[in-house]
Amino acid sequence: MAEPIARVLQRPTKGFFSTVHVIGEVEGEVEKTFYEDFKTELRNIWHLYDSKRNVHFIVEFNSDDDVPRITTGWVTIRDYYNFDGHHQIFFRYLGTNQFQIIPTEEPITPDLFPTWHTQSQALRKAVTFTINMAEDPESVPYLKLPQDMGEYLWNTGLDEIYIVGTIREQHKCELTYQMDPFEVTISRGWRKVAGINGFKVGDRLLFNTSNIYENHMFYVRSCN
Repeated sequence: MAEPIARVLQRPTKGFFSTVHVIGEVEGEVEKTFYEDFKTELRNIWHLYDSKRNVHFIVEFNSDDDVPRITTGWVTIRDYYNFDGHHQIFFRYLGTNQFQIIPTEEPITPDLFPTWHTQSQALRKAVTFTINMAEDPESVPYLKLPQDMGEYLWNTGLDEIYIVGTIREQHKCELTYQMDPFEVTISRGWRKVAGINGFKVGDRLLFNTSNIYENHMFYVRSCN
């Protein structure tokens, strides 16, 4: 008897990546870094589960070292969801070639594709995000990011960034990703950044980067 989807999805996360169901493409690209991390255990048959729709897809994987791809079954996913554009799909790896998938309902444009994707047209430009600091880092040692900043960082594929505050010291901080519901936080390192720079509850913080792909760095200042 097949294991219930709800029970499968209770397994701890081993890894994750996001890809795009591109119009006209019959195969789906898999992030190469993810593949390299788990290639010794990945087989040619994958099981994909959508918890919201209680559906189970069985697809084939090509194990290609250059451009790893999902092959047979990829078109079935587009047909099932009636995708009418380029749609991003989040994959949460649960081990033993089983994944939770979370497709986005709204289509995206190629400039929003993950930067590793061969069809990505991601713009390497300056961006600024605003965060209202709502929690004391002494008691909550992480910073929950707004949706737009979280999605931006997810698409970079980074798990660490460097933060430079008002005193101009550079600090390495860890990023933590949660998939369902989607949430991104600056975790390890944030308490030190806030303490050294005097950031406090109620501050309106501006996060700016000129090119996150070049040095993985954000400059942060308080507007208060």
